[in-house]
Amino acid sequence: MPYRDSVHLPPEVKFVAASSLIKLDHPWPRCQEVGHLHETPKTGDNLVVISQAWCYQLHPDPTGACSDMLAALLRKAALMLRAGGRLLVFCDYLCKPQPPVARKQPPWSSEDEATAAKVNEALPHLLFNADAVIHMCSVDDGPGIPEEKYTIPLDSLKSSCVLTQIGNVVQVAEEVKHSSTSIVKRYDQLLAVSGSAVKALEDLPEEFRTGKPGACSATCQSVFPTVASLWKGWPTAQMLRAPYGYRIDVTPAAQGHIFFEKFITMVKVALMEEASAQEVIFASDPQVKLDLLRGGARLRRATQQGLDALSTELEYFTQELEKKTFLPVPSEIARCHHLGMNQPIFVKPPTTDYDLVSHLMQIFVEELAIGVSLPLWSAVRENRLEDCRKLLKEQADPNLSDGRGTTTLHLAAQQREVEIVRLLIRVGAASTNRDLRGCTAAHCVPLLADQTTADLAEIFMSDGEALSLRNKAGVSVFERFYLWSISACNGHPFEPLYSRLRVYAGQHFSSGNLPDLWNIGMSSIGSTYPQSLTTVSTQVRRLNINGLMRTIYVLVPCHLRREPLLYLGFCRILPWSLQEQAVKAIAAAQECEIFCVCCDAVNPDLLTEYQDEFEGEGHEGEAFYHDLFHVIDALPLHDMFHMLDSTFGLGLPILWKLQERLKGVLVINPSWIWGSASVPDAHLVERAKQLSELARQKDACTMSRLLCEFSIAPSLAKAYFAAPKEDDESVDSADDMMFEAIHQQYELALGVASRNFWRIGALGPTWQVKKLTQVLNALPHWQPPRHVYVILACGSHAPVGGVHNAAYNLQELMTGSMQVYIPHCMWLWQIEGAKPIEEVIELLSNLRDEGTATASLNSMLVQKRRDLESHPPRPRRHKVSFSDMDAQFGRLVTA
Repeated sequence: MPYRDSVHLPPEVKFVAASSLIKLDHPWPRCQEVGHLHETPKTGDNLVVISQAWCYQLHPDPTGACSDMLAALLRKAALMLRAGGRLLVFCDYLCKPQPPVARKQPPWSSEDEATAAKVNEALPHLLFNADAVIHMCSVDDGPGIPEEKYTIPLDSLKSSCVLTQIGNVVQVAEEVKHSSTSIVKRYDQLLAVSGSAVKALEDLPEEFRTGKPGACSATCQSVFPTVASLWKGWPTAQMLRAPYGYRIDVTPAAQGHIFFEKFITMVKVALMEEASAQEVIFASDPQVKLDLLRGGARLRRATQQGLDALSTELEYFTQELEKKTFLPVPSEIARCHHLGMNQPIFVKPPTTDYDLVSHLMQIFVEELAIGVSLPLWSAVRENRLEDCRKLLKEQADPNLSDGRGTTTLHLAAQQREVEIVRLLIRVGAASTNRDLRGCTAAHCVPLLADQTTADLAEIFMSDGEALSLRNKAGVSVFERFYLWSISACNGHPFEPLYSRLRVYAGQHFSSGNLPDLWNIGMSSIGSTYPQSLTTVSTQVRRLNINGLMRTIYVLVPCHLRREPLLYLGFCRILPWSLQEQAVKAIAAAQECEIFCVCCDAVNPDLLTEYQDEFEGEGHEGEAFYHDLFHVIDALPLHDMFHMLDSTFGLGLPILWKLQERLKGVLVINPSWIWGSASVPDAHLVERAKQLSELARQKDACTMSRLLCEFSIAPSLAKAYFAAPKEDDESVDSADDMMFEAIHQQYELALGVASRNFWRIGALGPTWQVKKLTQVLNALPHWQPPRHVYVILACGSHAPVGGVHNAAYNLQELMTGSMQVYIPHCMWLWQIEGAKPIEEVIELLSNLRDEGTATASLNSMLVQKRRDLESHPPRPRRHKVSFSDMDAQFGRLVTA
């Protein structure tokens, strides 16, 4: 999801916080005893459902044999989900009323039965809408609870309890209340009578079963050949103490309710790409997870083949369900236990869960319209408008979401399919639904200056509530559209959308939503961090690596108190001269040397090599990273060091080569990294080609006009002055001067950029968009010899498709990494202004704090993300006269 208001769960469905569950002692207490731990989900919480095969009749794991595995899977789920809210867990034993297992516990009540029934009814929706499902299919293979056997006269057994039969087990269903001295306890198992095994009630003598002499079963006759034999010696009953009922000998794979829960998971997988499913499906047995992925793929293929093929597959799963073994329903067991002594000595065996599971299967398939909702996803993905219309008429659910919270409306918006978006909203698709990143469908629209973007914006603007929703980066839908439209056309407004949005802005938006004017743009860095200009020197060092001279910039502050930091800055659109001031501010704040590996330190021509000339067969680009490793290895860094990567993802593969030396890594704005089964968006591929061509031509003028696509600062400057009246000439002048100053500084820096900068710009974009994901997927599993803190920081206004999704996909590859957002920032944090740099300094400080544990670091980052989502930053305002502005802008232009 995460949990949202549109997911309707009855109030009887309760959850336990993952942190509380892990701390519970074993054996776990029943649901009724942990009411103080129960939580009701709120918007933004992450929900995990545990599908657990029970070891015993009345307890899933009384010995705690599976607790370590469950705790490990919960931690893994938390990392994969990037849990920003609470991580709440549904486990039936802890969250649904259970029969009493001890004499002191209250008996099963009608309220318990009603609550259990409502929870059961909600189970299909809960499983399907959960953020993650954990299948605990490995039962306790150990000795279990130590066996305690005892012997009692058969006559005493008859007078002290009520018996029932479940399968091939005869057990005590109820103790006689007035027999307080009896050693017989509820759920104890009758093993034998005078040495003869008892597997059914019919194996007992008729005198015992009815209290009257008469014909007996074969076993009875062998034990009691004549009534007179009763007086020759007291027959005895061999009993087994069973506080949690009998031990279940049916394998999880053969149990009906486990198969049903697996089926729901398979449908969940069918809606997703397999790589995405890896994030939300967990299992204690790797084979079970593989079966779930294969089952989901089978359903996915059927949806692509048509409704008949899908109907056949659903029928197959229904037939498989019929073949499974069904266990007694706990509520039925409880009802047996509550019989009084006026009942017969035997009670009817409790019914199994066959009827319940069959009923829930019908609810899931029919109420969720799985037969047509699954094909709807395929139709939207493949842009088949007429098929979408047909399926929606057949009651396909447009709000059905996959494990990432993505709905068909998200898909259609991301693919810029205007008519499908209109259709989905018309039939009830909620534009307020948010995915795991907090993004609505409108957040996912790729913003291009064309009519399609204008049409999509108009559609989503009709829902005022959706416009105000913020994602986890703290950016609302309106702010995203508005700030983009201000300068979308080479620095000019995108009409008519801008005018339409400006009318809305006059009522709902003010400069209070923006950073302080003096914190916008490159000029703010020097005024905010003046010490970086006077106390940090830049040393230029030349190294001969692999036969080429390399230039390394070393920033040295006056005061050195911490170990050196490695900075990777070979950026395809920002030359070193525009990075230097921001990195100097970091050096001054961190009080450490920073070794800067930028464009002049690498060999970009190696990106064209297809084979690794140093190590034989290798992935494309291996020569480039091998060469980069030699450059870094030549630097006088400590054996263990921290690193800041600001290469937009181009430098990421080197992390695998350096992982034995890394203490922590801050990666800013990784981009263009696709899911393992995804292909690059066509418009991103086209944009990469355009950037490469501009770099080949060294077209600084055109690249300057594209600055607004990579920096939010020009748009923030324009938005700051958008509120005053248009006839205020001083405002227009200030607006134009600041905007032009930002562009002039950028164009001047491009004009003196080095050859290597332009080569990185020419080769990097097309290589990265086509090859980087392949290279990362070909690398071995990220598993450093010691824990390495990895923070992935994305600009709050960076493109969702190009940057936010890339960081999300990178987290799949770098287990344990954490994602955060830099406010008021797009791609180029170095020139956006003082606030993004302040945020980077704070992230580095937390990353380098030796005393910060993983849990507390993650907690800090999660809290920052919550603050952004609910309370976007609103800096203090300073009253500044326009004469002061003119003077400041004059200094900017002449700088």
